[in-house]
Amino acid sequence: MTESAPRGEGRLIVRIHPGGLKEFYYRYRLNERDRLLRIGRFEQTPGDGGMKLEEARAQLTKLVGIQRATGDVKRELSRRHEQTFGGEPLYPTVQARAAHLLYFVIKDHPFADGNKRIGTLLFLEYLRRNNLLLRADGQPRLVDNARVALALLVAESDPKHKDLMIRLTLNLL
Repeated sequence: MTESAPRGEGRLIVRIHPGGLKEFYYRYRLNERDRLLRIGRFEQTPGDGGMKLEEARAQLTKLVGIQRATGDVKRELSRRHEQTFGGEPLYPTVQARAAHLLYFVIKDHPFADGNKRIGTLLFLEYLRRNNLLLRADGQPRLVDNARVALALLVAESDPKHKDLMIRLTLNLL
C-alpha cells in the first residue's frame, strides 16, 4: 500500500512480509534513487506494541520535515548522533553510540509524540547498519519484550541515573 502525497514529499508505504508482518516505511528520493526508512511495525491487535496508521502518518510528517530541512533524513539523524570533542568520539564504541542514541531521543523529547518509538527505531537501525542487531546465531540481541521494557525503563528513569541506564543497555547488547 502506498499513500499519495505532493511531489517531492516522499510516501508512506506499508510492506507486507510473507509471514504476515506489516511495516510502515518512509519512501523518498535522494540522488535520483528511491530510499526507504523504516518507521515501525503495524499494530495487528490493540496493545501489541505496533503503530496505528495515524501514528505512522505523524512520524512521516516529522521525517518529511527533516528531509526538507536537510536534504538527507538518514544522514541528518546519524549526524545528530555522531558527536566528537577535540576530534575524538564522545562515545567510542558502536554499542555506546547506540545506547546514547536510545537514551537521548527518549529523554530529550525531540519530537512532539512517539519519542520512545522513534528512539527505539533509531537504536535498532543503528545496530542493524553496524551489523550488531543480530547475534552470531541469527537471533535478535533484544527480543520485542526486552526492547519495549528498555524503552519504558529509560523513559521513566530519573535523569540522575543516566549512566546506569546506559550501562544497562550496554549489558543487554
